[in-house]
Amino acid sequence: EYDTNGVFQGSHFWGYIYYDEAFDVTVDSLDNVYVVGASQTKYWGSRDMILLKYIHDIFNPIININSPSHNGKYGEAPAYDISIIEPNLESLWYTIDEWPNIIIYINSTTQMSGVINQALWDTAPYGEIIITFYAVDFNNNFGYSEVIIEKIETIIPGYSILTIISLIGVIVIIITKKNVKLKIKM
Repeated sequence: EYDTNGVFQGSHFWGYIYYDEAFDVTVDSLDNVYVVGASQTKYWGSRDMILLKYIHDIFNPIININSPSHNGKYGEAPAYDISIIEPNLESLWYTIDEWPNIIIYINSTTQMSGVINQALWDTAPYGEIIITFYAVDFNNNFGYSEVIIEKIETIIPGYSILTIISLIGVIVIIITKKNVKLKIKM
């Protein structure tokens, strides 16, 4: 059942064992069927006016992945940004290499963004990673899209240990040569 603004109010089994009556039926440009009528139920006792909406939706949700970039290299859990084309979106989630699902809670927009779960990212091995985003609508139409990225080791900020060891080695050689020259002169 929907209110006059099309907001879902609850479910009703039309044609159940109690009295139901349709006064008018109309179909909109999206082939959604609306039934205006009355219903008498066991629990409410009197006849209630209702508006039923039957959604005609045979299309799978379309997911566009704006980021992370395909074949991108990431040391830390990457940020994601996706767009979804689906007016009746029910739920959305993602997986990393088909590991346990992490649910992304849906807000009122179709633009979704955030950061991949860091704990899940930390358990993934280095190398190629497939992130798959899934969506399902209220009619159980299912869609998905995936991106392949590479997980790399993060570099500790600052100087690398190899650079520091090389620099120390050069200094030791210079000091040693100076000491050798001093001993030869004496």
